[in-house]
Amino acid sequence: MERTSILPDKVEFKSASGREEVLVRDRSTKMLCGLSPKAIYRPLQGRGLFFGKLNKPRETAELFADSVSHENLTSPRNSAGLEAHKELLGTRDAFLDVLASRVANAIFNKAPPCSEDSPFMAVPDNLFLRCSLANETTSADERKYFPFVLSRGIFEFDEFLTRAVPVQDKLKPSDHTKEIKKVDLQLIDPKTGIVVPLSIDKAIVLGKLYGIALLMGHWDILNNINLSNSGAKEDKNGNLIPAIVDWGNCLGAGLKGLPKDQICFRNPDIFQRAKHDLKGRGIEGLEHTVPFDGVVYPLLPRQLVDDLFDMSGSDPISRAVFEGFESACKQAEKALVHLDDLIHGATVEALYEHTNAVDAEYVNSELLPSFYLPDQKSDYTLAKIMRERIHSLREIIEQLKSGVPLQEIAKRRLETIINSQKGLIKGLGLFESNSNGAISSLGDSPKLNSLKNGQ
Repeated sequence: MERTSILPDKVEFKSASGREEVLVRDRSTKMLCGLSPKAIYRPLQGRGLFFGKLNKPRETAELFADSVSHENLTSPRNSAGLEAHKELLGTRDAFLDVLASRVANAIFNKAPPCSEDSPFMAVPDNLFLRCSLANETTSADERKYFPFVLSRGIFEFDEFLTRAVPVQDKLKPSDHTKEIKKVDLQLIDPKTGIVVPLSIDKAIVLGKLYGIALLMGHWDILNNINLSNSGAKEDKNGNLIPAIVDWGNCLGAGLKGLPKDQICFRNPDIFQRAKHDLKGRGIEGLEHTVPFDGVVYPLLPRQLVDDLFDMSGSDPISRAVFEGFESACKQAEKALVHLDDLIHGATVEALYEHTNAVDAEYVNSELLPSFYLPDQKSDYTLAKIMRERIHSLREIIEQLKSGVPLQEIAKRRLETIINSQKGLIKGLGLFESNSNGAISSLGDSPKLNSLKNGQ
């Protein structure tokens, strides 16, 4: 069955804070880019539209091949547990799509003295819910759910790199048969149809997007099909600001449905077994995948234009990208003093305003370990990791200013990351036989009311 066929025709959303949305599927023939099943929805009341997204289907064997022995992976007695864990990972990634956008909004738009009239970036209004695949005759025990993310369209959003000549008519990564360079990014003007070069103001936006992506661990800031997922819009003062509409593959969520701290072991530069994988590099490979931790690695995986964020040149575009990159770093630094409160507020907002009320308890108990909540008793919380990443991003800026090439910074940081993981790999015995099957690493979390009350 086509995955798009199971997308609901009608969605009724009601958050714990009282927000209500009733959306109906628009049978528009407009093609939506990307390999995840998508559909357009319109509200029964009000204007605008929402884009609904379903996670790409994942094979159990693909997800757990590195962490569960072949014997346990193929044993019928483990199939139910592995399937349940696969669904849990998919649901977690979908919720992180919403949480990541709220965290970015908090860091870049809410740190004093920020103003709502002049936000640093535009963030979509995302909603999370679990939709049932059951019909009226299905019992509660048989009912299955799939995680669903709805994203309200940003008014006058310009996904400008999708107008680049080399990406026209591309539907999948393999459609690209030759390398694209920054100099090839001639854009088709939407009003005149004339091909024009990348402008300075858009290059500044690209630098800001790059800074945001590195800080948030956003590996899909520009997808490897037609460079969609982000762009720009004008604020109330007529200034171009960065806008990101797809927040998948952020924070701890990696590629292929795996967490970042697991998918990194398929990076040919990290794990010996992957070094000879001919598909390990390039726009469909796993080169540059690293754990989500305090060290910011300055290269993003699967970049269709590999030199897009090269800021070493003295040309106007390279200087403009660096200007935007440094601007994003400075904006993030404003959040340092209030970071615990900002991230706690973003988590509460994601759970109580952007999650369907009937799913909030499930999300809180199953998907929100203490990692996402500021807790001074722990050395490993999202707030503390983001604080380290902001400082780490600043160090990249200083190294670039002192003339260290981005590739050299990446090489040094990769060595640091690998050395930090060696003890972990030895201690956990990753990729060895796991006689207990799949074990959730998502952890427990405080009760829903405790989070709501800020305790």
